[in-house]
Order: sequence, then structure tokens, then C-alpha cells
Amino acid sequence: MSSYSTQTPLIARVFTAYKEGFMHAIKLPQFSIITFMGYIYAIKDKKIIPNIQGKIALTLAILLSILGVYIGANHVYYFLILMAFIVLAIIFIAKMLEKLVNRKILNAIKYITPIYIVLIIMLTCKLSSNFDFHNKQKDELVQYQFAKIINEKPNATLLNYGFLDGGFYTISNIVPNVKYFHKPNIEYERYPEIVDEQNRYIKEKIIDFVVIKVEKEEDSYNVPELYKNYELVKSVYDGNYYMLFEVRN
Repeated sequence: MSSYSTQTPLIARVFTAYKEGFMHAIKLPQFSIITFMGYIYAIKDKKIIPNIQGKIALTLAILLSILGVYIGANHVYYFLILMAFIVLAIIFIAKMLEKLVNRKILNAIKYITPIYIVLIIMLTCKLSSNFDFHNKQKDELVQYQFAKIINEKPNATLLNYGFLDGGFYTISNIVPNVKYFHKPNIEYERYPEIVDEQNRYIKEKIIDFVVIKVEKEEDSYNVPELYKNYELVKSVYDGNYYMLFEVRN
């Protein structure tokens, strides 16, 4: 828990956290604008939050949530945690409808709710980045391509070198046989044993197969003893180069 974040000053980390939160907010203007309007409405409306303590609590809840989410790292899905505050937008929209729309029309809206839900699901499938791989076949995914090669060797061992677990163990149905089976987001200076041990596994040829991820294929030459003890069997580009090496006999 003390090693995950980078060694930057606390004030700089706080500033960066709110900057990242703001940058993600402007990428989702529909959510952000309506939710902000809902926050203002909740603060001003005494029926929703009747006292100053509640208004302060809501404000702190938002600010501390942003800080807690982004102070350590930044990934696109982190913003999902802040989506809980969309309830403010829902309250705001409901109140506006109640004021501006005729009661009969408002009562009729509930009958088209199923259509609205289906529309939202369709838009989610179309626009969400989580569906990027929806139309891809298994054979197109690097994990399955590497697993096909790895599983040709009985009782094969595997090392996910230098990056977070990329799913190669799961797809290859391999339980790691070494302690440092992947590289978590911890700086080398704070815990050098992770990388040092992974380098030792390669140097001593403890592992049958090694998977690395690099921006350029030539970056693979920076891995000590890799080309001396292993040979490249497959390289796949998928945003980065994923390279599979097999131990030399």
C-alpha cells in the first residue's frame, strides 16, 4: 500500500489527482454537466439537503472521492467510481420534469421506460470502449495465439516479464511456478527484488516461455540474458508488441 504510488510530493499528487479527474469529466460532458447542475440544485434546495452540515458533507464526498480515485494512478475505468454521483443528475432531471411538463404527460412517460432502457443499452454497446473486442475471434487475441504455442510443450512454465499480468497464465491454463510472476506498478528503486528476480529466472533458464511487452521490438534487447538463453518464437502487435520467447536447449 505504501509502494504503489510514485514518489512525488503530496501537494503535487493532490494537484495531479484533481487535474486527472477534471480531464476525465470533460471527456463525458453529458454526465459532468448534468451532474454538476444536480449538485448545485441539491445544495440550493432546502428540501433535499436542509442543513449546512449536509451540504458540506456532499461537497466533501465528491472532492475526497476524486482524490481517492486519482491520487495513486490513472486508468480510464477509474471514473466509474465517480458515476455514483449521477444520482444528483437524476434528481435534477426529475425535478425539472415535474416543474416543466404537464402531469398527464409525466404519467405517460413511465410507459415508454422500457424503450428508453433498450435505447440506453444499444448506445452503450455502440459507444463504450469496453466493446472494442466484441467482434474479435479468439484466434485474433494475442493470449490465445501464444497459448497455442505454449501448450504444445507438456507441463510448460511461463513468465509474464516486466508488466502487469496480461492474462497469459489464464488462457494457457498455467499456474506460475515462481514468486514474481508479473511486474506490479512499483518503482524499481522502492522494491528492486521484483525485477532482479525476474532477470534471475531468465539468466538461470528457470522458465520455459517468457512473454514481454514493449513499444518497439528492439526494446526487447534491453532484457538481460534474454536473447542469450531464449529464442523469439512469435511477435504480435496489439497497441504494443507482445513477444513470446522459448528457452534454448
